[in-house]
Amino acid sequence: MELNQQCENKVNELQTQLNELQKNNQITIQVLHQLDIERENLSSKQQEQQKELLECRKIYFNYLCKEFGLKEEDHNRFYEYCLKLPPQQWKQFVIENK
Repeated sequence: MELNQQCENKVNELQTQLNELQKNNQITIQVLHQLDIERENLSSKQQEQQKELLECRKIYFNYLCKEFGLKEEDHNRFYEYCLKLPPQQWKQFVIENK
């Protein structure tokens, strides 16, 4: 009878541990799901910001070209090159290549 009681106690203890693990697992799944949603939202925002940044850079580049007289046919060729440079260097580049 004593052994039977010990086994029953151990089963109850293990069942309690299993229930706790399942609860923790469910919480982990919920947190991971929420993180996936937040990552997707952040990715969308970053893509939008990247598009805005490229548009601003194009406007700035066109301004520099007009301001310093770079030939219009050279705009696109030099714009692709300038994207590889930090915008702080664009003005000097445009001046040197006008």
